[in-house]
Amino acid sequence: MAATYPLRVDARLDLPLSRWRWAVKWVLVLPHYVVLAFLWLAFTISSGFALVAIVATGRYPPARIAADAPPWPTAEELDTTGMSDDAVFFAAQRLS
Repeated sequence: MAATYPLRVDARLDLPLSRWRWAVKWVLVLPHYVVLAFLWLAFTISSGFALVAIVATGRYPPARIAADAPPWPTAEELDTTGMSDDAVFFAAQRLS
C-alpha cells in the first residue's frame, strides 16, 4: 500500500536558465560568505576571551539596565527632547 502524504506539490520551470546566471550568482554570494566567516570568527574569539575572563576573575559583568528603571520614557525625558505627551502610546496604570 502506498503511503499517502498530506501535501502534494507540483512545479514546473518557467524559463530556461541562462548559461552564465549561476556563475554570476556565485560571484555575488562569495563576498557574503567571506563576511559571514569573519563575523563567526570574531564571535568565537570574543566569546572565548569572555569565557576566560569570567573563569579567571570569578566575576560576571554587571547588568547595564537597572531593574527598577521604567521601560517607557518619563515626562522629563519627553520635555527635554521636545516631544509631546501624545507620543507616548500607553500609560502605566495601577491595577486595583
